[in-house]
Amino acid sequence: MRRKRLLLGSMVALQLAWFAVRTRVIEAPVDSALLSVIGLTVLAGIALALLPEAAGERLGTLGWAARITASEGRILAVLAVLSIAIGTWIALATPRPGWDEPAMRHASRIVARLGVDGLVAVYGQQKWLGLHHPPLVPILFGLAMRVFGARLVVARLVAVLFSTLTLVVAARIANHLYGPATALRAGLMLLSFPLFVRIGGSAMNDPVVTCFAVLSVLLTLGLARESAGARRAEGLLLGVTLGVGLVSKYTMVLLCPVVVGILAVSGQLRRRAPAVLVAFLLAGAILATWLVIATRIGVLGPQLEWLKAGANVATHSKRHYALDALLTKVPSAVGVYNLPIVALGALGLARRWERPGLVLALWIGLVSVPLALTLPDNRYFLPAFPALAIVAARGLEGLPDGRTEAIVLALVLCATVVIYFLTIESTRRAFLF
Repeated sequence: MRRKRLLLGSMVALQLAWFAVRTRVIEAPVDSALLSVIGLTVLAGIALALLPEAAGERLGTLGWAARITASEGRILAVLAVLSIAIGTWIALATPRPGWDEPAMRHASRIVARLGVDGLVAVYGQQKWLGLHHPPLVPILFGLAMRVFGARLVVARLVAVLFSTLTLVVAARIANHLYGPATALRAGLMLLSFPLFVRIGGSAMNDPVVTCFAVLSVLLTLGLARESAGARRAEGLLLGVTLGVGLVSKYTMVLLCPVVVGILAVSGQLRRRAPAVLVAFLLAGAILATWLVIATRIGVLGPQLEWLKAGANVATHSKRHYALDALLTKVPSAVGVYNLPIVALGALGLARRWERPGLVLALWIGLVSVPLALTLPDNRYFLPAFPALAIVAARGLEGLPDGRTEAIVLALVLCATVVIYFLTIESTRRAFLF
């Protein structure tokens, strides 16, 4: 009971400290919205801390959790319903376009009106999107707009579907590595990461590339199984996934070393080398197709210049930006209240270096370290968030009690962060993550 209250108390304290620091940074007023979410934070923490130990155990082991974890299908269905419900709420409740949404909306409407060729013809004129990113995501959003109407909410709902698939695949990976209980907890923990939830209902390329990233990990784990034959079809499917990820956002390239690393720690790299080679060649061919088109329409040069400049942000041009991202935005993107849970999971994995823990460490490290040394925008770390959620789930499983209460509190605190973000954004532009 003491450990449970210590954990819940630390989560509440970190959340209150986050409100104090971030609202001061953006000079947000101390109004009724802020006081309401602070009050909810404190009340939720007190209520769950005072919950009798027996009640928490019944809730976590004998009730809904036991019924859901009876089959993988139930776990995935519950998580999918939650994701769609939360994502749809975000898509409808967000008052105005944020981040890259204005540029994405404009490009997607061109596809809806003029088709893919119409966008390609004017891609170089898209001041932000066309000079920074490949075109698959606005094409996907635009095709959906062509069917359901050229409104931003249509693109946001498409993003919700990709985020839901990310959550489902992440749970499958957790089940593969540790079993059904971890799968359910990992899915719920991912839904308590504020940036994942917030981006999941936004018309951005981040939900799409994160989905392809986690699919690549799942396919790689399938190749790493001892019983799996090195069939060409498996390499082809992995190659297509990597390739479409690359033409969604160039940071998908970080998943290539993750694929190699997972196979290496599984002892299957040499055996699966032909399949991996096929995958990388196919992914490269998909990317090369876009690069040829980009050269012809005159956007490859500017995009390469931007990539070169972006790779120097952390070390040369904007060191303060890198520090702000790593010390404030990334922790708040995961949820500062989740840091004790993630730390518990990381310590547990470090004590026992087994294959599942090595897979998670490689996944997180090979995505995060290159970004930290080049362009540590908090959104770019999203492909590592599912692995962090699995680490958090393992941290909860190491607790003698209070697992369910910690998950419930994390979900409540995530809701307070997102609601506060939407409230502030409705009156002024504020990037809290």
